[in-house]
Amino acid sequence: MAIQVKLTPALEKFAEDCVAEGRFGDVNQVVEASLRLLQQQELKRQAFLQSLKDAEDEANRGDVFTLEE
Repeated sequence: MAIQVKLTPALEKFAEDCVAEGRFGDVNQVVEASLRLLQQQELKRQAFLQSLKDAEDEANRGDVFTLEE
């Protein structure tokens, strides 16, 4: 499946510079790496939100201790 992506001039230059420096073989690889990082960040965000929900559920059940306890 081919997807076309439009980048701002600044992002396009950044991607091209990454290729020119030899860090990536082409702009597609730069975009793929960027999406992988975004995916990792999203997984961490979801895990954090789940931990907040778990803590709230625990508190609502009364499964908490005060500092004094």
